[in-house]
Amino acid sequence: MRTLISRVVVFVIGALIGIGGIASVLYLLNDGMTNMSVQRTSSTHTAESSPLASSHSEERYRTPSITAEIPSRIEDIVFPRRTFDLKAGIVFWVATLTDDQIVDLLKQSTETSWHVSYANRTELQTTLLQKLSTTAPARALDFVLERDEYQRNSMIRTVYAAWARHDLNKAIERAKELDHPDSFYALDAILDARTDLPFERKRDIAIGLRDERHAFYSHFTNLTKDEIENPRETWYEIVNLASRESVQEEAEDALNRVAIVWFQERGLEILDEIVSSISEDFDYYFVLDGLFDDLSADRSQNVFDYMMSNLGDRAIEVIRETRLSEIWARRDPKNMLAKVKTLPASDFREDLIRLSVRRWADRNPQQIFEQLEQVPPGLREYASDRAIDEFTQKSPTEAAQFVLQMSDEEMQEKLATRLIQTWCKEDAASAKEWVLDLPTNDPIRASMISSLKWRLVSTDPRDAFELALKEPIDYGSEDSILDRIADDDVQLALELLPQVREGRKVSAYAHIGSSLVEQGFSTQALDLANDLDQTEQKEFYQRIAMRWAYYDPKGLLKVFDDFPTFAKSRIAVGIKITNEVGNYYSEEELAHVEKHISDKDKELFKQVQNIDIDNASEEELELLHQLHLY
Repeated sequence: MRTLISRVVVFVIGALIGIGGIASVLYLLNDGMTNMSVQRTSSTHTAESSPLASSHSEERYRTPSITAEIPSRIEDIVFPRRTFDLKAGIVFWVATLTDDQIVDLLKQSTETSWHVSYANRTELQTTLLQKLSTTAPARALDFVLERDEYQRNSMIRTVYAAWARHDLNKAIERAKELDHPDSFYALDAILDARTDLPFERKRDIAIGLRDERHAFYSHFTNLTKDEIENPRETWYEIVNLASRESVQEEAEDALNRVAIVWFQERGLEILDEIVSSISEDFDYYFVLDGLFDDLSADRSQNVFDYMMSNLGDRAIEVIRETRLSEIWARRDPKNMLAKVKTLPASDFREDLIRLSVRRWADRNPQQIFEQLEQVPPGLREYASDRAIDEFTQKSPTEAAQFVLQMSDEEMQEKLATRLIQTWCKEDAASAKEWVLDLPTNDPIRASMISSLKWRLVSTDPRDAFELALKEPIDYGSEDSILDRIADDDVQLALELLPQVREGRKVSAYAHIGSSLVEQGFSTQALDLANDLDQTEQKEFYQRIAMRWAYYDPKGLLKVFDDFPTFAKSRIAVGIKITNEVGNYYSEEELAHVEKHISDKDKELFKQVQNIDIDNASEEELELLHQLHLY
């Protein structure tokens, strides 16, 4: 009969070198071990010499000691700093604990008041659970099931890994009482721990735990976790069993590992056999995933050519479902583009062309600009946008200088706008500084400022507004900028409103007034008219009324009588036009507003009714502008 000390040392060695070595340790141990000396250490040692392990320099190569004193509170434990001392110290110390002591320490280890590193907490909990699982696994499981779902995964595996080795039948019996996903964690641990069991026994266990398919996954994993000496034989063993039992999905990870080894040994010649040996019930992506990851550019093209020539109808599907084309595009996008352009017209060809263009733009944006004629016409705009985005992200100032030197003015202006948009996402302050440093007579400066202000309006609205004020009044946009600002901060928009220049004043007031109406401040919106003369007021009322009519038609009708007489005719026309679209008003309500429409505006309304908006003439568009409908 083995002694207590014998069992303690078995646990210690098993925890340190792995449970697989316990059988040999048991053989070597004998009852004479009862006479082995146990060195005790003081609980007052520092972190370098702690209750868990002796770490004096002169004891560097000695076995860590078993402590004689068990702290009643877990916070009294002092952890060694060195990893080996930590692991060895915990193992030797835990081996001396009783089940009750372990349960108590496990409960204490979950307390938030215990301030210790995640690594130390986990190391101690795991070792405590391993020990308890060999002596009182049911108590260990009870503790685990009280934890939250994020902790239970690894803890259940720890308990069942030990329990399955110690008492398989009891472990299975208790696992049947668990709900999903706890039962899955238990099954996975049991199958991993008992690799010695025949497959049919594992399958029976999995059936009992309501997850037969996982037995196949575990079996296939075991076939491929070590060195695969005969990949072809292993391949067909897995494929045939998976196909016969309709568990193709469970076989895909294992087949992937076999395919990689087989491909490394035999090269291209096995691709045809691999593909032809598996049915469409297998997912090519998972089976062949990683197969081509290490291919060079030339090798990628060779594999592509081989597939297209030898795999027949399945070539396109295999290429689509693997990373071959992506790897090739990243390695050599320019030559890939030249190659795939020669393929017959198809969606497959177009996808590969677009992929190669995208990766070319990512890899060498300057080169693709210089050789843009090699890109199909329909993708040149896409290539340019992608290239300038990538160039700007890598080096915004270089990208900006590149754009400034372009001779194609139309392309230059387009790219300048996109450059600023991308640059502002990364560093708006630097983008602004660079643009404002451009000579004022530089023709590209204006388009860059225009792009800049629209990028700044959501992050730095004051700066955006100031930039708008610096633009020439003919194409200034401070009114539109204020409209955007008002959507987020109407009070800031009101603060900035007096700075708007005369040419944009009414439009700006109307934008802010409409925002106030939409936010429920209709009285304040109408009061804005007090800052305008009568001519400006007429346009102001008409503008906000048109937006008001679409946003809140009944609300507009309620305040209709509050509008000045000189503005009511056009507002009434707007109400009638809105009703043509949405039928918002009753005949009685329409009759009330129609009384205020002048003869001139009645004629105007008739003209508007006859306009085909999709084919409107210049004169008709001008009429719509007068009513602020277009």
